[in-house]
Amino acid sequence: MMKSTKLTNLFIGLFVAFLVLFLSELLLGRMNVAKQLGITNMNEMFDSGVFVRDRLLFWRFSPGQFYAKPSPHYKGVLRINSIGFREREIIKEKGPQTYRIFCLGGSNTCGEGLFENERFSNIIEQKLNSKPRVFNFEVYNFGMPGYSTLQMLRLFKNELINFNPDLIIVNPEQADGLELSGLAPLRDSQIMILPPVIYHLTCFLEDHSAVYRLAKQNLLKDSWRVRNKRSENSAKSLARVTLEEHKDNLSKMLKLAEDNGVKIIFLTALGIRNNNVVNVDKDYGCQPSIDITPLFKNGQNTGLFQDQGHINAKGHSLVAELLAEYIKDNFF
Repeated sequence: MMKSTKLTNLFIGLFVAFLVLFLSELLLGRMNVAKQLGITNMNEMFDSGVFVRDRLLFWRFSPGQFYAKPSPHYKGVLRINSIGFREREIIKEKGPQTYRIFCLGGSNTCGEGLFENERFSNIIEQKLNSKPRVFNFEVYNFGMPGYSTLQMLRLFKNELINFNPDLIIVNPEQADGLELSGLAPLRDSQIMILPPVIYHLTCFLEDHSAVYRLAKQNLLKDSWRVRNKRSENSAKSLARVTLEEHKDNLSKMLKLAEDNGVKIIFLTALGIRNNNVVNVDKDYGCQPSIDITPLFKNGQNTGLFQDQGHINAKGHSLVAELLAEYIKDNFF
């Protein structure tokens, strides 16, 4: 009798818990509490359908999509290949006379605000193939808005190395230095890589559970308050990627390239602060292969910017010209 009573109480407890959870989901969903509290920033990024979540890279474009309608961020059509980047399809096999160049970076590299053929990667390919040559040059753009050097390292290590590149051009841009906040309180390296099953479960809850999103945001805000207080006491960096992590990410990319017989070029970051191109890697104490900041006259030539964060088509053309000449002079 006692055992039967315990089971009954257990079932009643589970039913009440389920009912409370169901009613909470219904209430929060109808009130749109998450949006009112301003905790949907990242979810709106995925709700648009343009981006999808990624277990290792955090996000990428939705693979295989084709957006014919112009957007404020991209001119012309937005063509996304099967691995989630604004680029044509790529196959692993390449011909003996093919020389492959991959460009890694953030929104500037991706060509935000530009037509696809206005990006420096597309122009480099045109320039290298425009004259008599031994090789057929293929230049692929793997820029992604908001990518840090940790995301670029993971992309290079886990995916791009399998496509047999000959040269990697890394443009760190400015995502590493973005400050953490209550909405995004964790550094990139602190975000756990969950087992696939658990990761997909959390993604499902992010998309469908208002209770989960609210609870997660409260936990993140509590974590942020503690972290922010510790930072004030210890003067530690609150950037997405610390100085030490930035250097380590670049060093690992360099070693990965050397171990696989791939040449690599590091650019000074195309970081723009109030229409001023700054040498982010110089600030970090790194030694990139090419300093592109003189092209922009330290921000004095405002005709090369489309906004406070991105260079325009003319700026991309200048970068392409410099890189094409560097590649021809140093590798051929």
